[in-house]
Amino acid sequence: MNKNIAGRTLKEYHQDNYEKINKYIKDYRIDNDGKIKEKNKDYYVENVGKNKEYQKEYYIENADKMKSRVKEYTINNVDIKKI
Repeated sequence: MNKNIAGRTLKEYHQDNYEKINKYIKDYRIDNDGKIKEKNKDYYVENVGKNKEYQKEYYIENADKMKSRVKEYTINNVDIKKI
């Protein structure tokens, strides 16, 4: 029996099977929590210098944009900052 529907895109498949896919992802994360954390930790350790260099370059290229966001946030959230 053919399970594939001809002409259906990957996006349509995900829309049709949203709950099934989410349940699979949640179960996988629960079952493999330690493995996922270890993999993320290893990636972080291997790429610390690379990530820091990327962050520095990003800040240099987008400093004006970031400063304007901070200024706008400060203006919009004055009442929160007083606490």
